[in-house]
Amino acid sequence: MSEIAKNEIEPRWYILHCYSGQEERVKKNLDQRVETMGLHKNVFEVVVPTEEEVEVKDGERQTVEKKMYAGYILVSMILDDQTWYNVRNTPGVTGFISAEDEKDTRPKPVPLSDSEVEHIFSTLKNQ
Repeated sequence: MSEIAKNEIEPRWYILHCYSGQEERVKKNLDQRVETMGLHKNVFEVVVPTEEEVEVKDGERQTVEKKMYAGYILVSMILDDQTWYNVRNTPGVTGFISAEDEKDTRPKPVPLSDSEVEHIFSTLKNQ
C-alpha cells in the first residue's frame, strides 16, 4: 500500500488552535459535534494535553494539572473534506496548525509525525 493511501485510511494526530484557557470548553464542543454529526467514524479522540505539577500554596504542597500547550488541542482523525470542515468550524476552534500545500490554494492541516506524537504521549504517561 502506498504511503498516501495508507495516510488516508489511518487516523493521524492533528493540532487545533483555540483561545488559551478555553481548551476544555472547545474539547466539549468538539466531542458534542462529533456525536451529533455522526463523525465518530473519522474523529477518534480529542485530547487536551496536561501534566501534573506540585505547587506550594499556604505552606502546603498540592498537585495540580497544568496544560502542556495552552491554546492547543490534539485530535486523532482521518482527514477528509467533511471532517476538516466540521472540526475547523467547531465553536472555539480558531484553526488547525497547518502549512500551505504547493498544489492547492487552501491551507491543509499537517499531521504530527509519529515521533512527535510519541514524545507528547510519553510525557503524559510519565506523570
